[in-house]
Amino acid sequence: MTSLDSIAITVNVTTSLSIPEDTFRPDAGETATIRTTLTGTVPARVRIRNNVGIEIRTLVDETRVAGTYNDPWDGRDDAGDLLPNGDYYAILEYDSGGETKRIDLTDSTGGSQYNPARNRLPSRFDPYENDPLPITFTVSSNQGASTVSSNQGASGILAFVGLYNTNTRLVTLLDRKPFGVGTHTIYWDGLLPDGSFAVLPPGDSFLFGIWGYTLPDNAIYLSSAPIISNFSVQPTLNSPTRDGSRPFRITFDLDQDADLELLVVLDPLHAAEGVLLMKHTPLGFGRGVLLALLLGNGMVLAEDLRIEHYVELSIARLELAKESWTATQHPPTPEAMAALFAGYGIEESDYLAYGGTNRKSIAAYLAAHPQAKQRIEALSAHIDQAIKE
Repeated sequence: MTSLDSIAITVNVTTSLSIPEDTFRPDAGETATIRTTLTGTVPARVRIRNNVGIEIRTLVDETRVAGTYNDPWDGRDDAGDLLPNGDYYAILEYDSGGETKRIDLTDSTGGSQYNPARNRLPSRFDPYENDPLPITFTVSSNQGASTVSSNQGASGILAFVGLYNTNTRLVTLLDRKPFGVGTHTIYWDGLLPDGSFAVLPPGDSFLFGIWGYTLPDNAIYLSSAPIISNFSVQPTLNSPTRDGSRPFRITFDLDQDADLELLVVLDPLHAAEGVLLMKHTPLGFGRGVLLALLLGNGMVLAEDLRIEHYVELSIARLELAKESWTATQHPPTPEAMAALFAGYGIEESDYLAYGGTNRKSIAAYLAAHPQAKQRIEALSAHIDQAIKE
């Protein structure tokens, strides 16, 4: 006679999830690694969600044996589209003992406060002279982490400006905004939240404060946005009635190819009412130069009127050449040409570069404005004749 007893044995599967490097740039060919460890064979899924809890990518959906796995993520969603700059979170799900279990470290890790390293701030700054206050800070690879080996650096940054003597916060520049590992620069233009300029009480000075708060241990910071630096505008003051059509010269450095959107506002509190100067204009990385004009009512001229300004300068250039050849039988002196371009607030190299990259637009403008075209042709013919004589 044979008897059979059965005993239920529960096998506990232990798991772990970590992110060896939490900041990456997909445009540079980098990927993020999600490292998971399983102590048993289970159906497992590795998912990525955004910072509002929406799952946007399933990296793994399969049965896995015990072991350690390194799954790369290229910064794209399930549709293959590159996701925008920001913080994302890795989650491990697995089925064990008839239950689906979820390893999500978002609410149980992170939040360690620390002081990011920053530059020594200048003793003076002058927003009226295109000299805002620059603040450069660094998010290190393991700043504020529970262990050095966790290598968790991406952090939410709180930055503010206050008064030194009265312990008063004037303006919050960043409110725990996520930043990836690296060096970052922000600027303060001296404006308060109501749009007015900050004024120091007698004998007081500004105080800048910055705190970092580590993101959860499952956070991944996707760095895909182009970085604009060394942004400047000259002149900083302009009167259309006094300066006429003299343009503003806008210069900046761009670290990668990008579409640029430049918005000009009359009131910082009403940015939505600003005038869009240009949008979706592909620019190569390097030094960028833009020219912008203001009408008497403060509105920024559109693209075709920027071409009008180019044509106006072209006519002035030809008139100067005509006068010089007629009077001296020589071209205008470099000093005379420099003075002409300086009167318009630009350099000759910018003028030539604009003409070289906008040939078709300029030709279309001249076709639609025959008087300007005829004036250019007449001046050119007069100069040719003067040279021959």
